[in-house]
Amino acid sequence: MVERTAGVDLSNYDEPEVLDYLCEVVPLLIPCQRGKLYSSLQSSIQDLRPFISESTKPLLVIHYKRAQVDTNAAGNEDHGDDDDIPEDEIRVEFEVGYPGSGFTSVMFMKRNPDTALSRDRELPDAFFIHVFAD
Repeated sequence: MVERTAGVDLSNYDEPEVLDYLCEVVPLLIPCQRGKLYSSLQSSIQDLRPFISESTKPLLVIHYKRAQVDTNAAGNEDHGDDDDIPEDEIRVEFEVGYPGSGFTSVMFMKRNPDTALSRDRELPDAFFIHVFAD
């Protein structure tokens, strides 16, 4: 598992700057389409705004799982919980709220064959970006 952390004070931020930053960084690590990522991040951050206050530390947690093909006892491919994920897609979940009490929205993105990660290395099984308020 690979983990990276990006911290942003969401109580006093310029939303386009945060979104632009994440949309520049995330595709370097997760093969994905920038436009689709941007709109999903924008929606998730808007959902997060009501949670922001002086006394709370809301989180925007972004992680993904790729489709994994296993072989079951009969020798057939078994996708487990990932039956609905085509081989060329990754599932990205946005968890918004307080640590341990957030809600999650799920999206699917096509892998981007032009990213350095998908060309040169295996994808990690999970990736996390934590965007949090101080």
